[in-house]
Amino acid sequence: MELENKGVLTENKVITSNSITDINDEFVRRLVDQAVTLWINPEIEKRKKEGTLSTNFELRVAQVLFLGYAKMEVKLNEEVKAVMRTKLNRSVKQGDAIYFSDIEGVESIDVSEFYPDAGHITILFYKDHIVFSFDTRYNKRKISQVLDVAKEFYESASDNLHKKRLRPFFDDAFSCVELCTTAILLIVPDDLLLSFKGGHPHRYKRLVGWTELGNSKPEYLSLFEKLKACRPSARYLEGDKFQKENPEDILKTLKEMLDFAAEKIS
Repeated sequence: MELENKGVLTENKVITSNSITDINDEFVRRLVDQAVTLWINPEIEKRKKEGTLSTNFELRVAQVLFLGYAKMEVKLNEEVKAVMRTKLNRSVKQGDAIYFSDIEGVESIDVSEFYPDAGHITILFYKDHIVFSFDTRYNKRKISQVLDVAKEFYESASDNLHKKRLRPFFDDAFSCVELCTTAILLIVPDDLLLSFKGGHPHRYKRLVGWTELGNSKPEYLSLFEKLKACRPSARYLEGDKFQKENPEDILKTLKEMLDFAAEKIS
């Protein structure tokens, strides 16, 4: 496990995805118990039966990787890959080996360098501490790539509006809202979204459900519907519906949607 010499862990605290939470927090305690009971202990017992783990195996660190629907891997001890921000109890130079006995405290655990598109639960047991890190967001690298493209369409739409080219503005705006929708939804596994094979209907249906659950603002769903309805008149000369909309308001909501999607993976 790769260690980075930064930070400190307060006694009787555990790390969550966003902050340091008291070990007595019932939600955190249940989540740790669930991870150990459902995934980690069964993996240890399976390997012992297979003869790939010794009967006196001592668990120091465990990691559950969520790779998609029904796709999961459990890693133990030296198999775990992560970067920890730690405080050490001795002086070290860059390149020196760091051991668990050297750790005085832990501030955070980050696995994005090794598993940028996976959700994870990582648990470190050392001394009297449990360091617990989790992030259930999937596809963070892919979302970042999608957002980069969405920003290009946004900037193109903004430029077209500035130059009063409304037809390409609406075409660019629709491309941007679709990509933003994809970025928002990819935080959970969806092979159709990943491959872009689901098309407009799949993205729209998923956004409707996501909005009904309160995970996305109704304004973004309304924007998707509005731009979908306006695009044929702007691009294919099917009426003048696009001329009845306010492009400045559309651009403002697009920017808010971009920021909302980016915030989900920050």
